[in-house]
Amino acid sequence: MNITQRQQITSRYRWAVLFATVLAFTMYAFALQSVPPLLKQFQAIFNIDAVTAGLLMSMVVIPGIILAIPAGILVGKYSFRKLGFLSTLTIGIGSLIIAVSSSFPGALLGRFIIGLGGGLLSVGAPSIIPQWFEHKEMGRAMSVFAVGMPAGTIAAFFTAPFLAQSFGWQSLFYVGALISTLSAIFFWSIMRDGPLKGYSNTKLSNVSQAITNREVLKASL
Repeated sequence: MNITQRQQITSRYRWAVLFATVLAFTMYAFALQSVPPLLKQFQAIFNIDAVTAGLLMSMVVIPGIILAIPAGILVGKYSFRKLGFLSTLTIGIGSLIIAVSSSFPGALLGRFIIGLGGGLLSVGAPSIIPQWFEHKEMGRAMSVFAVGMPAGTIAAFFTAPFLAQSFGWQSLFYVGALISTLSAIFFWSIMRDGPLKGYSNTKLSNVSQAITNREVLKASL
């Protein structure tokens, strides 16, 4: 590793990259968890039973199952800056479709589109961290990244009842669409490939190293 690479790694910019990644993933978590607090309202609005309403949660994770392997190939082949931007923007588009939907199939379509963006983001987002953080900081960086899902979930569960009661159920998804779009723009402006991209020494060689790494144990705790 040359001096320029070392300076890039130790610069504060790596934290800006991590923040942009966490923010994008938080927006996916927010979109993912926006439905559960409003399931009873959806049952009344679309005149469906609880089992059918549950499809709104299934539909958003199905694309992730389908896209897992292809997403990994795409991330390895193309810059995650483009894929991450498109993924986050897709989440915003899906949220907007739900907000303007007047039928249950329309809401399902919106959830499926959110799942497409979320599937790519879930695979690609962790891949950018080893490009910017050395082995000794990997646990700390991953622990920060892990905050995204609970933060988005908490935000959705806390804001959904208030927004639905004050401005209607659509307001939650309008807010999600707006914030996801802004997050996508921020992601595009910040994200860059890291100096450690393709640097093999940043990888853990086996499972025993992972479970005995103090930073990883801290992140797990």
